[in-house]
Amino acid sequence: MSDAKILIVEDEGIEALDIQHRLINLGYRVPAIVFSGEEAIKKTEEMQPDLVLMDIMLRGGIDGVTAAEQIRARFDIPIVYLTAYADEDTLQRAKITAPYGYLVKPFKERELHITIDVALYKHKMEKRLKESEKWLATTLRSIGDAVIATDKEGQVTFMNPVAEDLTGWKLEEATSKKLTEIFRIINRDTRRVVENPVSKVLSEGVTVGLANHTVLIARNGAEIPIDDSAAPIRDDRGNMMGVILVFRDITEREKAEKALNDQREWLRVTLTSIGDAVITTDTAGMVTFVNPVAVALTGWQSAEAEGRPVKDVFRIVNEQTSQPAEDVVQRVLREGSIVNLANNTALITRQGRMTPIEDSAAPIKDTDGAVRGVVLVFHDVTEKRRAQAALRKAHDELEGRVEERTRELRESNAALEAEIFDRKKAEEALRRAHDELEQRVRERTSELEEANKELEGFAYSVSHDLRAPLRAIDGFSDIIQKDSANSFDEETRRMFDVIRANAKKMGRLIDDLLAFSRAGRAAMNLSTIDMRGLVQEVLEQEEAANREYSFHVQLGELPPAYGDRALVRQVLANLMENAIKFTRDKPDPRIEVGSYETGGGEWVYYVKDNGVGFDMKYYDKLFGVFQRLVTDRQFEGTGVGLAIVHRLVSRHGGRVWAEGKLREGATFYFTLPRRGANS
Repeated sequence: MSDAKILIVEDEGIEALDIQHRLINLGYRVPAIVFSGEEAIKKTEEMQPDLVLMDIMLRGGIDGVTAAEQIRARFDIPIVYLTAYADEDTLQRAKITAPYGYLVKPFKERELHITIDVALYKHKMEKRLKESEKWLATTLRSIGDAVIATDKEGQVTFMNPVAEDLTGWKLEEATSKKLTEIFRIINRDTRRVVENPVSKVLSEGVTVGLANHTVLIARNGAEIPIDDSAAPIRDDRGNMMGVILVFRDITEREKAEKALNDQREWLRVTLTSIGDAVITTDTAGMVTFVNPVAVALTGWQSAEAEGRPVKDVFRIVNEQTSQPAEDVVQRVLREGSIVNLANNTALITRQGRMTPIEDSAAPIKDTDGAVRGVVLVFHDVTEKRRAQAALRKAHDELEGRVEERTRELRESNAALEAEIFDRKKAEEALRRAHDELEQRVRERTSELEEANKELEGFAYSVSHDLRAPLRAIDGFSDIIQKDSANSFDEETRRMFDVIRANAKKMGRLIDDLLAFSRAGRAAMNLSTIDMRGLVQEVLEQEEAANREYSFHVQLGELPPAYGDRALVRQVLANLMENAIKFTRDKPDPRIEVGSYETGGGEWVYYVKDNGVGFDMKYYDKLFGVFQRLVTDRQFEGTGVGLAIVHRLVSRHGGRVWAEGKLREGATFYFTLPRRGANS
């Protein structure tokens, strides 16, 4: 920097002129010479030189050291001292002002040149370093994360405003303090102090991330969840100069993650609780979730199924041809719309069993409408088909009975018409009765035929519409018996009694069918149930309905459960009715109602009796519709009550089973969830 502008401060005029001459010969500019410390400060402010050559010993109010100290503090201009001699105190004062060099008089021109060039270069480099440090400090203050820097001793050298806010320490308070005093961290779960990452970085020289669940203890005691890392600060040669620690407050992120996890758990519980089988996949067709119903139908446990291709778990074929059915998952992923399974679709379980199923597959879309996977919802239609077959059979039998009774009525009418000649007084009355009966039969027959068409579809419609023709058969038979009893022989009266008895039996069967149908469709109103109060309520009802029987009921522990009170009441009523019915011939009938806890978040409730019991080899028939292990002559019933119990408990996500021994009694168990029972 040969063009540098230099101010000479020298109180010896001849010597000052000599130095000026030398500097000009070296290519420097020397616009001024001053002779005192006061003039040096004033001239420096006016001309802003690149360097000041300052004699230490100056005449006047202030010496060269004091003048240099003020120039350095006010103008940041490098100082090179000129001295021939000085006492020790003055030299120590000169060192404090951090001069850029010393020239001892007399000195050579080369020494002057080298000292000035070195001083100018050093000042230039220091200025660049300060500017770089200022830029870096400004950058670190501006970023959104908290930043703390330390020296290689682990003492704080820098904190940005975010770090000040999180720790509660100001930079000026924290500077030169050990980081462990400013940055106190613990494990949120164990409450143990976590090793300070800066210590590990200083000892190992590697980047260190904070462990999960790390909490910062602020100066005021507040606990703030944080994360991120610490890394070494190295110079150009790779030597460690300190550590930079970058961290952030993750409170809001943890809240968002918790909300997302809560939502996922709610969805998992919902899908687990519904009565249909549910399988979900990702966009690659890999299984991501299998609910318990799907586990039962496919034979695949959740842990085994998840992560597998859905075609391995959900294998479907055409039930009639056994050919593979269309891959509905790929179709949904391709078209992005709901796809219903084709008719006659069957699921091949893991064990190779074929189960008829029906329902649909639908896309899982995010908030932007992009397809993120597929949800399969399906159910076993085996029982539905059996019920439909039973209803068709009942329909055909009823048709035959109607035709038979219609024929008998016509024959009776013919006989009555023959007797009209002998019973002139009753002629008009009988004709009116005949015409009215014919009309009623035609009307009821027409209604029955219309009802039969609707019966083919749904169990509820069949059960409901069958009531009318049965009442007609029973009512007309009763009218005929009352009006013409004297004209019937014993066999005819017996046949009419059989007609009425079978009509009443069919009515009970229809009532039970209707109850069974409603059990599968009724809306559920879930809440916490006082099971002891509910059992006592059912017991009072049964005692009132069975006053002719004497029986003893023992109540055990009956904790609250979670479910639909009305449906659970029907479960208890059906089981209590069976227990009373099958112990009525015992000399000492005993019934016990109690419960016990399982480890699966559910209560097991039971109804136990010492009645006729049953043979366990017929257990598979116990909960089937119309399945009875006793005859009507022994005990009345339709074989639907336990099927209703099974359906109602299944809708709660529970299980039903029984244990029994012939002539020694039986115990029926069912489970209900505990969720909500503490509220």
